Amino acid sequence: MSELRLENVGYRYGAREVLRAISFRLAAGEQVALLGPNGAGKSTLLRLCAGLRPGHSGSVQLQGRSIADAAELAARVAFVAQEAPPLGDLRAGELVLTGLAPLAGSWATGGESGSARARAAMQTTGTLELALRPLATLSGGELRRVLLARALIREPRLLLLDEPLASLDLGAQGRVLELLALAASRGAAVLCALHDVNLARRFFPRALLLSGGALVADGPSAEVLSFDRIEAAFGAADREGQFFFPRRGEVSA
Repeated sequence: MSELRLENVGYRYGAREVLRAISFRLAAGEQVALLGPNGAGKSTLLRLCAGLRPGHSGSVQLQGRSIADAAELAARVAFVAQEAPPLGDLRAGELVLTGLAPLAGSWATGGESGSARARAAMQTTGTLELALRPLATLSGGELRRVLLARALIREPRLLLLDEPLASLDLGAQGRVLELLALAASRGAAVLCALHDVNLARRFFPRALLLSGGALVADGPSAEVLSFDRIEAAFGAADREGQFFFPRRGEVSA
């Protein structure tokens, strides 16, 4: 059964149509890149899949049930926004524990089990040594991995990410890409919005391409992100350039 299924989904901000006639399925263990130019509707689509944009047309289902009627299933959906949360005075380990809120009702009620899950998530993301660090002292790459630990603490079946590689250097990008691959290998369905076409082609087996609020292509990344399609969607493509990619292989299961 598909973890996520959209059928003829549309969404409007007032009179402005942001998404229209979106249909696709995402299965357990899939790792899918979501691409499109600015304003194509990527962030709105991710939030809609996470149950954060009610009022859409069409059908959004989690494991065969409407997202509107599946509160207990929605607790197994993790969304990592592009914007960093308000940092306040929280430490990294405390932020990770807030990921239990949909399961425990309050991040403070996780008890020993919650603490063990937080340690495991931070160990997986290589952030355990950051647990006592104030969030304001973390680098961009460190904060991204802490936010991933907060998402992974509840062992999501569906992991949605909005530009998780933005502003990261090649080393940090490689570590995040490893973590996404690890989540997929453990059975999560992963949908990740990206701007970097080259990374999507190299590290994601499947891609969805949005343009003007419509899904214009869905399939193997090398086919979806062809030069002709990229030229049509973005207005540019480099047929001659060299590309440099982050190194993967540092994260182990």
